[in-house]
Amino acid sequence: MPYPLPFHTEPLNLLMKVRKHFTQRVLADKLDVNRKTISRWENRQIPLPLYIEPALRDILRGICENHHQEASFTFIDLFAGIGGIRKGFESVSGKAVSTSEWNPRAQKTYTANFGEESPIVGNVVGLRNG
Repeated sequence: MPYPLPFHTEPLNLLMKVRKHFTQRVLADKLDVNRKTISRWENRQIPLPLYIEPALRDILRGICENHHQEASFTFIDLFAGIGGIRKGFESVSGKAVSTSEWNPRAQKTYTANFGEESPIVGNVVGLRNG
């Protein structure tokens, strides 16, 4: 009979916070691990090593510092897809104020890439002024 694996909640909480901002692949590159390892940590198939916690804190600190920078310009992410244009605009101090994407699969990926704090408006055809 297998024994339950010990899980430490703090590193898992940090991982979930970081994942709101990065895909598994990007986070895996930042932590120098395999994408499947990130998936296994998230699904609690293997314990998240305690030595990863400081790296996750550093990543979160960097996210917070980037969010506090003043935006040079704002933009509406129309026909957003999975957010490639947004990443480019944000890299030069832009800030998305609204997002529109009609495809449910693209919306799901966009949300995985940018988190729930970026609500997505569906099809722009139905939008009305006022």
